[in-house]
Amino acid sequence: MQLQNYKILIGVIGEDIHETGNKIIAQILEHDGFEVINLGIQVSPSSFVEHAKKDDVTAIIVSSLYGKAKEDCKHLMKLFQEDSLFHPPIYLGGYLASPQENWKEVENFFLNLGFTRVYKPGTPIEKTIADLREDLMIPYETF
Repeated sequence: MQLQNYKILIGVIGEDIHETGNKIIAQILEHDGFEVINLGIQVSPSSFVEHAKKDDVTAIIVSSLYGKAKEDCKHLMKLFQEDSLFHPPIYLGGYLASPQENWKEVENFFLNLGFTRVYKPGTPIEKTIADLREDLMIPYETF
């Protein structure tokens, strides 16, 4: 079933070039009926904000695997705040910190920036989609 009213913006933030996971996420979301706007890799924080407004998206999924998520995501959320844009739910996943860092502290850092949900490495995309459905109140029978 096509979920025309649910536009999901996805992309890999910053100078990160890890594209495989991004493509897989896009394919799974499209298979589940979402309209996907995939910005691809090396997406600037300002591009996320620009497309969120221009495309009137329902949610945003940001990934980062290259170790600079804290800097990139601070900038992203600052831009949303400066723009006074009411932003949709924003999900973040990937290798967001070094393995030595305490995950709960990492998660809280990003939640405090304003992310809706934060996923640690290895989280199945099905978990993200289940959370997305819950947060957007999409009934399961629509799939």
